[in-house]
Amino acid sequence: MKNSLSNSSMIPPINELKRKLQSLAMLDAILMTDWQSRYFSFNSKWGPDEMMSSMRDGEGGEFFFLFNPVGAAGKIYSKEAALGPNVTSALARVPADFSSFLSEPAFSINLATCYLWRRPRESAWSVAPAGIEKLPFLAFIGDQGEHYRAWASDYYEAELSTDAVRAVFCQQLLTPALMKSINPNADTAAAVTNAEEIGYPR
Repeated sequence: MKNSLSNSSMIPPINELKRKLQSLAMLDAILMTDWQSRYFSFNSKWGPDEMMSSMRDGEGGEFFFLFNPVGAAGKIYSKEAALGPNVTSALARVPADFSSFLSEPAFSINLATCYLWRRPRESAWSVAPAGIEKLPFLAFIGDQGEHYRAWASDYYEAELSTDAVRAVFCQQLLTPALMKSINPNADTAAAVTNAEEIGYPR
C-alpha cells in the first residue's frame, strides 16, 4: 500500500492537519487499548500551549509534529531514506523560533528523513531537504480516512465502516454507538479518557 504523499503541497494547513492527526489517534485508541501497540498518538496537553502528534510503525519508522503558537513543525524518519551525514544541513534550515521542537529529546531530532514547518500566516509548508520526492507515512492525512481504513484492515485485521471512519475524520461527537461501529469490543470508558488526552470532541 502506498504510504507517502508525492509532495508537500498535499499536506493540509496547520489546523486541518492537527484535526486529522487527532482523528487518526482516536481511531487507533478505539481499535487498540494497549498504547504501545498503536500506530498513532496525540497529546493535546503536551506542554503549555503545545500539542504533540506521533506515529511509530513498529519497525523504526516514525514521525513527530509539534503544534504551538509559533505554528507547527515536524520530523519524519524512514529507515529507507535516512539523511545520515546530511542531517545537520537540513536541520539548520528549520527556523530558530521552532526552538521547543528542535530541543525536544523525545523527538530524536537528529534521526530524520526530512523536516517540515509552517507558521500560521504562511501559505505552504517548508521542507528540508528541499525537493524530497515523497514524504513517508503522510498518505494517512491525504484523504478523509480511506487510506487509514484500508491500512487498518491489514494492521488491526478489522473491516472498518467507511462511514464510521469518515465520521471520526469529521470529528463528529464520540458516542458509544460510533465507537462500537468501529470496534464492537471497544472499551468505551477507556476511549473517552483517551479522547480527553487527544483533544477529540466528546
